[in-house]
Amino acid sequence: MTKNERRSIMKVRMALAVVAASMAAATVASAASLITGSKHDLSAATGGSGKTTQICVFCHTPHNPKEQIPLWNRSGGNTASAFKLYTSSTTLNMYGATKPSGFSSDSISLFCMSCHDGSPLGGGVHNLPSDAGGTLAADPRFSRGGTGVSGDAIVAGKTNFGTDLTRSHPVNIPYVPALDANAGFRPVGGANNNEVNVSGSGATHNLPLFKATINGSTVNAVECSSCHAVHGSVYVGHSVNFLRTTMKGSLLCLACHNK
Repeated sequence: MTKNERRSIMKVRMALAVVAASMAAATVASAASLITGSKHDLSAATGGSGKTTQICVFCHTPHNPKEQIPLWNRSGGNTASAFKLYTSSTTLNMYGATKPSGFSSDSISLFCMSCHDGSPLGGGVHNLPSDAGGTLAADPRFSRGGTGVSGDAIVAGKTNFGTDLTRSHPVNIPYVPALDANAGFRPVGGANNNEVNVSGSGATHNLPLFKATINGSTVNAVECSSCHAVHGSVYVGHSVNFLRTTMKGSLLCLACHNK
């Protein structure tokens, strides 16, 4: 092989390496942008807090968290028992016993409700970001995040659900298809049997279930994050309201409900 041939091969390899690196960078940027600029981005970059440029700090902290999992950085909010949840004959069957009066204390949906119950947001940040000078506005607002969004503060807007969830989809409820006499729910599946097996529904990804202690037993439960991907939609094209799949054709509903 001549010197010129070796140089040509080297140039091709270098060009391929540059292309591969560019593709990797684009993939990382795409993943990182899931929450950046979304409705859950409360940083100064989106007009959310008016102070800090940090995004994650409104919910997470790397050290001395309020709760170990998921390195939770919020305090305050309503207690689990303060909430009223949806009730019907079907949901009562799922509980298999007396329906609890509110959320279980280990429900991950309580993390969501620390904002969506209408409580002031900024005052609930446990470890304040250093670039905010140790302070944040008392109510940093979901006022801009996401294209075309210009809603009111969450405490006054449609994303404030309060503590009465009796008119919202059941949440923190055991998912036990066998308890439904009409076989109206899809089976549990996934590698760890903690997902709704959406096969036959038209959806392409299983929906996650979450462990919760309800009526003294640890069960797979439907929680807010079963339908909503809080860091941005996992699937391209379904970013509205952080949904895990589209509502077109009621696909999200049919992912669980075998109708």
